[in-house]
Amino acid sequence: MYSRTESAVKSRLVLLLLIGLGIGLLCWTSAFRHPWISFADCIADPDKYDDRLVEEFREPLIGAIHADGFELRQRGERPVFVRADTVGLKTGEYVALKAVYHREGYLTAVVAKVASGRREKMALSLVPALLIIILFFRQFCFKWKTFEFGMKNDA
Repeated sequence: MYSRTESAVKSRLVLLLLIGLGIGLLCWTSAFRHPWISFADCIADPDKYDDRLVEEFREPLIGAIHADGFELRQRGERPVFVRADTVGLKTGEYVALKAVYHREGYLTAVVAKVASGRREKMALSLVPALLIIILFFRQFCFKWKTFEFGMKNDA
């Protein structure tokens, strides 16, 4: 049988750590250097973002619906009023929203539509991932001595 040397195991560990560090660096960079304007940016500096298009919201839900708009609820933020056409919008549903921010504390919707089936799509996307994981671990196991995946012994 083929045996790994100690240096090969160490180099594999270093490679995994470098990949993890690279992914972490990319995540950190994207958190602070994104090109779009978030609603949190607008709240932090209202004068700077007055009359600018906002495209990023944190899990936007439709709250109360009024004749001239609706209340937008987000995770971690206070509710805000959005002036929009309310045809087809439903209370408690996620909304796909692009809106213009006004320093007075309200938004004017450019695009507002119900993200229909969002919860169902997320649940459905887990099925193939779980299937792949189950099939993988039926054929392979992790070997801690060599720090790699190998075929399970059927004998």
